[in-house]
Formats: sequence, structure tokens, C-alpha cells
Amino acid sequence: MVVFNPTDEIHSLRCIPRNHSEVVLLKLRNELKDTTETFEIPALQYNSYMVLEFEKVFVEGESSEIQIFDSISNELLYRGKSYATSQTDLENYKLTKGALKV
Repeated sequence: MVVFNPTDEIHSLRCIPRNHSEVVLLKLRNELKDTTETFEIPALQYNSYMVLEFEKVFVEGESSEIQIFDSISNELLYRGKSYATSQTDLENYKLTKGALKV
């Protein structure tokens, strides 16, 4: 699972793809709203990793399905999930952290 910080505007996604491509289509499908955003962006190769940088505003608690396709052949290169949270201690993540308790 990839974790994005909703306070950032520019996000970096690092993954190990099935194949490499110079330009990819990044599709983020919001699982609650069932909407999809598509970004056509250049892919940087670092060792065996593919690094993508894109601009998006995430909402705290937003979960998405990630799909990365080759922009020419439309071949699926990577599939995964993402979650947006500003909490930094992910091992002890709490859904209600910061919420008012009565």
C-alpha cells in the first residue's frame, strides 16, 4: 500500500513495475466515490524502481486503487492501493487519532 500525505500537493510514487516505460498512464480510482483520475506522466527509472511524480490534492482518509499502464501499448505495469493520511507513525495508525472523545 502506498501512503500519500494530503498536506502535500506534489506526490511521488515508487513501485516495481512488470515492465518499464518512458511515459505512463497513472489511474487513481477513488473507492468511495467510484471516480477515476488519469495522469499521463513521464516515468523515471531508478535501479529496478519506477518513480512517478504527479500533482493531486488528496483528502484525509481517501483510499484509491492505483493502476499504471504503458501509454503506447496500454499494458498494465503495476496495480496497487493507496491511502491518504497525515499521520507519520503508520505502525500505530489510528483511524480516530485527533478526533474529539466524549
